[in-house]
Amino acid sequence: MPVKNMPVKNIIPTSGWLAHHDACNLHPMKNLKQIREQRGLSQADLAEMAEMSQGTISKIESGYDGITLRQINKLATCLEVEPVTLFGASDFINRVLRAADDLPEDHRSAALTVLESMSRR
Repeated sequence: MPVKNMPVKNIIPTSGWLAHHDACNLHPMKNLKQIREQRGLSQADLAEMAEMSQGTISKIESGYDGITLRQINKLATCLEVEPVTLFGASDFINRVLRAADDLPEDHRSAALTVLESMSRR
């Protein structure tokens, strides 16, 4: 399955330190409704902008976890926010994700090994 079409439920960790963090214990798109409403958009408006159905937007706002990375990116672009903002992740998690995203692929693996070893203590 291409990564851009992988459902969120397949990328949110189910074990380890990140799985026990608040951001992963809440429904996947906890901030979507709030951000949409702050921009004065109805579900139908956002659906049209993101080329999705209003029903899909409703499901996502209600906690549906079958959304794909492509849909996440499309919603974030339409709302002019970083994708991670839609999930309501803490500042710490946002900083970790941004830092990891800036690393070369071979350094990501090393950084993950360090974080995992620290979390076992």
